[in-house]
Amino acid sequence: MALPSEPVVAHHPEIVAFCRVLSVAPRTHSVRHAECDYTVFCFSDAADAVRFRERWGGEPFDPRDKGKGNEWFKWRKGPSASRRD
Repeated sequence: MALPSEPVVAHHPEIVAFCRVLSVAPRTHSVRHAECDYTVFCFSDAADAVRFRERWGGEPFDPRDKGKGNEWFKWRKGPSASRRD
């Protein structure tokens, strides 16, 4: 799940506490799309990702939409996504 980074910074202790019982990866990573920075939380259980989204908002993130090489930090979502469903 990708959340804009500003709310993550503002609510970091609450988010960490909420995630303690979820299948979240121990580290987050960052991406950027349309001049907005996002913090990405990865879950091994899809139900936990849904619980996280219901509480904190955000949107699904697919690692295949992350940039490569010098553009590793870019999130290609929507029409600019590198994958096709």
